[in-house]
Amino acid sequence: DGPVGIAFDGNLIWVANAGAGTITLLNLTGEIADSFEVGGAPALLQFDGEKMWVANTGDQWVARMSRDGSIDARVDLDGDPAGMAWEGDHIWVGGFMHNAAYVVEILGDLTVVTAQRD
Repeated sequence: DGPVGIAFDGNLIWVANAGAGTITLLNLTGEIADSFEVGGAPALLQFDGEKMWVANTGDQWVARMSRDGSIDARVDLDGDPAGMAWEGDHIWVGGFMHNAAYVVEILGDLTVVTAQRD
């Protein structure tokens, strides 16, 4: 219900369903391999070579997720995430509501290390 984000982890297609608050995993033939609830409105997905990152616009957070649907770590933002990119040690997240760009340190516990505002 309401698929808005999609990413590939090298094996499965991940679909963020903002309307349903779920993530659906599809195999390469399009069959559902798994589905799990994450709440809010998951909208953005980014794979870092090991874990999938989910940005939730409904609850304003970014989380690192395992393939089984468990959230390894999560950081709250002070605005809706609007875009996401991985560059090695950080996840960059655009913040639409506050005209911001958040830089999230991804090693160990998640930490917003920078919030650039216009």
